[in-house]
Amino acid sequence: MPALRHRHAALLALPLLVGLVGLSGCGEGWSAPVNTSDLAPEVVSVRITADSVEPNGDRVVVERGQTVVLEVDADEAGELHVHADPEQHLDYPAGESEQEVVITMPGIVEIESHSLEQTIVQLEVR
Repeated sequence: MPALRHRHAALLALPLLVGLVGLSGCGEGWSAPVNTSDLAPEVVSVRITADSVEPNGDRVVVERGQTVVLEVDADEAGELHVHADPEQHLDYPAGESEQEVVITMPGIVEIESHSLEQTIVQLEVR
């Protein structure tokens, strides 16, 4: 009788196993890996003063996994907020600096200055 129990357990487990295998490729937010070795970094020049920022909401198209270099020229130190999953915070000093960000999920990602309440750039990640 023990062999029969094991056979029934295996038969009951089969639909569960098939369901799990079927779900493994259907997760929300899932995306295939991207080969970024051939992609040059996308460079965005950013100028931040006490009351303005340039660019001001421009949209830049990038590929998933492509490095985006923000060349920041700022009067004062501050922080950029990258509204991606996960959200990122980039601290920059006064003067010139480079900040790098890589987004791996497709969609629109806003990079903002919350202190100025302005969107600096929108990354359209494909």
